[in-house]
Amino acid sequence: MARTPPSAGADSLRSDSLALYGGVFDPIHRGHLAVARAALAALPVDRVTLLPSGDPPHKTDRSPAAAADRLALIDRALAGDPAFRVDGRELERSGPSYTVETLRELRAEAPDRAILFLIGADNARSIGTWYAAEELFSLCDPVLVSRPGDRPRFTATDLPFLDAARIEALNALAIDGVEVPWSSREIRARIAAGATREEMEQWVPAAVAEEIIARGLYREASA
Repeated sequence: MARTPPSAGADSLRSDSLALYGGVFDPIHRGHLAVARAALAALPVDRVTLLPSGDPPHKTDRSPAAAADRLALIDRALAGDPAFRVDGRELERSGPSYTVETLRELRAEAPDRAILFLIGADNARSIGTWYAAEELFSLCDPVLVSRPGDRPRFTATDLPFLDAARIEALNALAIDGVEVPWSSREIRARIAAGATREEMEQWVPAAVAEEIIARGLYREASA
């Protein structure tokens, strides 16, 4: 049976807790890195693991760039920084990529390790409808990350399968005030419209801009 994390707030977590940051990362940009750094500063963890999704079922507007391309961009963005790593297991799966499947694997690999799963605060109201949501909350502690001036929180209305103490503990882990001025979708559109390398470097690290140009990514109008 899946273990239910204690969720007594950051003080109860150990430094070997696993902080996961999932996303399509298409492309990874400076806002993504700001979230990862904020988590490293706010949570009792030594490292943040980026978890690029394969075929996310909630993304219906377009197919993401090839797995090899997105992984290459992430590798360039992280530049060997020991505080960050990438776990590409979801890119190796066929079909829709569900977060709970990865959490099951990670829980089996480390039964006693706390798992903190970073999500954008815009998911606070919808995560309760995700695939196998109740099991997901038994496998990890979702951590809300919000932008300045925006502080959504988990509620009993949205998560009726959790008790008040668990919801309070999860909300205590929330990270507020992270600047994420662009979305990957906006960046893809600007690159498709002919953005220069100098312009790209405002949105993504220079090494990522270099890799995007070398691979000819996002230049199609459909991107």
